[in-house]
Amino acid sequence: MEIGDWEGEEELAADNLNRIYHSIYAKAADDVDPSALEMLLEAVWDYWQHNPGLTELDEDEIEAFVEWLYNEAETE
Repeated sequence: MEIGDWEGEEELAADNLNRIYHSIYAKAADDVDPSALEMLLEAVWDYWQHNPGLTELDEDEIEAFVEWLYNEAETE
């Protein structure tokens, strides 16, 4: 599996990925379809694995990304 190059900021990249994953779980309904949740989680890596902006995210941007991701999933 290829991963992005975060120029020495790998720990920050991992922290931000974890924050995104936690936000997805926090937003999920109690009765969420496990396959839908899995799709959301996989989409995170697909979107960010080569994106150097991962290390520049703040909390508001993470929440906006998670909101966008849920909206995209609802329209599919």
